Amino acid sequence: MKYLGRSLALFLTLFLVFSVENSIGELIPVKASYGSLGLTQAILPIGKEAGAFKESGLNVETVYIAGRSVSALIGGDVQFSMMGGPPAVLARLAGVDLVILGGKNTLGQILVSSPSIKDPKDLVGKRGGISRFGTLSEYSLRVALKKNGLEADRDVTIIQIGDTAARLGGL
Repeated sequence: MKYLGRSLALFLTLFLVFSVENSIGELIPVKASYGSLGLTQAILPIGKEAGAFKESGLNVETVYIAGRSVSALIGGDVQFSMMGGPPAVLARLAGVDLVILGGKNTLGQILVSSPSIKDPKDLVGKRGGISRFGTLSEYSLRVALKKNGLEADRDVTIIQIGDTAARLGGL
């Protein structure tokens, strides 16, 4: 429940930051991306469908961009994005001029496997699918492996597959 509360708090923060009406009352066009169909990032398209942004003078166009949200921000294709922390932090550390408005300090991902995997040790010699290197999916997989006494790249080969649907299809 804390996870949902934090997600809603982040959404409300973004909502308030972008709740600006222009002086002539027209909707301000804004493009916003989300990189996963998970609970935290689904808030963006749900907010759009609920009309929350229009009430604040924004005409938000949501764009699904798996694993490339930072590139979309840098290129000016979107004005804001809901994404995992690692890509944004890595971009800032590399000198990219972007602002992180909010975040959380817990991982909301789960490790999903085929039915033949009964124990984390069964992952030795297997491949783990992520969206792209440098994303939250890679970081989360590395953390999960380490917590279970495994080492990425030695015990499990990490491969880039794509978005959540592609990774589930890869099972």
